[in-house]
Amino acid sequence: MRASWRRAVFAFLAVSGCGGGDDPDRVIAADEIVHEQRLPGAPYYQVAVTPLDGSASQQLTQMTNSAHLPSVSPDGRRIVFQVLSRLWLLDVHLMEVRQFTFGPSLDGSPSWSPDGQRIVYSSRRVSWPETYDICIREVSGGEPSCLTEPDEFDDMGPDMSPDGTRIVWQRGDPDHYIDLWIMDADGSNQRLLLDHSDYDTSPQWSPDGRFILFRSFRYGPPCQFILELATGAIRPVLGDSLDPAFMESATWGPDGQSVIIEVLNPNNRFALVDLATGDAHFINDDTLSYNNSPSMRR
Repeated sequence: MRASWRRAVFAFLAVSGCGGGDDPDRVIAADEIVHEQRLPGAPYYQVAVTPLDGSASQQLTQMTNSAHLPSVSPDGRRIVFQVLSRLWLLDVHLMEVRQFTFGPSLDGSPSWSPDGQRIVYSSRRVSWPETYDICIREVSGGEPSCLTEPDEFDDMGPDMSPDGTRIVWQRGDPDHYIDLWIMDADGSNQRLLLDHSDYDTSPQWSPDGRFILFRSFRYGPPCQFILELATGAIRPVLGDSLDPAFMESATWGPDGQSVIIEVLNPNNRFALVDLATGDAHFINDDTLSYNNSPSMRR
């Protein structure tokens, strides 16, 4: 049944014109944003790509439920994303999708190892406690390895360092606070990275491994912040023309000198913020579709 359904998805992709055929040269470029997109009148979010120059976006999937939290591989050839409580893989040049996680677990918030051979993600694999752990699995298959233990904490949003040695993630405690934690890539040496009496979420390593981009409620409305690992200094990401109250998810720009932020007014568009100057401009002029969860090659 699973194989038949998968073949049906491939057939639908080809018939609907969403497949680009077998193009070995087609990859997600370093200047393209991969993200969720819901077009006007459409019932579901799909994985889409938008160039940084603001030219037209292209939807890459036609899933029968919403596709969320896409993450593009370092070589730009594959995208992992979440549909309901399962992870799926899109081969960009073949325009084919396949299911990546199965079984009774609930899986989400995926990201890639820097060599593109593994995917680290959050997974709820036991019935009690009903919390998530950080797991990692080879793209080629096999059983996942869980790096955190089932307990009363929710471990989510993992991101692996550019050198592949460490993982940063968010941990929610029973009192509903969320802090940032860090560990070695094999799960050892787990320790608190940022402790604050509110929510620090969605950490991402900078391309050079020196900084962590994260979202926080520490000063009121949720905003994007940057932590410098060497000094512990924290600074907000403030675009000169952006209202922090409307900033949502974000990702590093390709050079590590800028940040791309999802802005909620109107609808969901992407703005690029130059970290040196604070200059900000909208990338896409489309105010009709909804665009969320940007991701770029790192």
